[in-house]
Amino acid sequence: MRKVKIILTIWCSLLLLAGCTAVAPPEQSPTPRETFKGTRSEYMQEMAKCLRDMGYEARVVEADDGSYEVEYAAPGLSVDEEDDLFQKCENQIPAAPEPVTEADLRVLYDHMVEQTKCIQAKGHKTPPIPSWQSFLEMAKRSDITWIPNEYLEGSESNEVMKACTPDPDLWW
Repeated sequence: MRKVKIILTIWCSLLLLAGCTAVAPPEQSPTPRETFKGTRSEYMQEMAKCLRDMGYEARVVEADDGSYEVEYAAPGLSVDEEDDLFQKCENQIPAAPEPVTEADLRVLYDHMVEQTKCIQAKGHKTPPIPSWQSFLEMAKRSDITWIPNEYLEGSESNEVMKACTPDPDLWW
């Protein structure tokens, strides 16, 4: 059984945000995908259901760091084929929400500040917390380089992240 972590944590939101800067000319703009309405765990359940509908055993599990993973068995498929299978499901369900408005980014920022302070309180080093304005400017450039858990390593990393993630069911 292969576990594929759906990295829909704060960091995934940051990476997704970085991919949203290119704008096609109006005549070539694709129809925007519907955005998923629900929690992260509900999104994971939809992913697992899609894989089951395609004939694979799949379920949602909580990872050691408190995030969600879809665990599934796809016997006989290569890693690339499994990735393609997973991508098909991602394309069949509404898109995961992304932090695009200033209000969304403020929620993301506040959660990252909270997470940074928690990591520091547990005795770990973190990158410095940027000001809100600096963070917003990074986000507008699709260049958010502040990652609170950047320096965490080893077996303690999962424990710290589980304790310091505000709510793993929130999108950002």
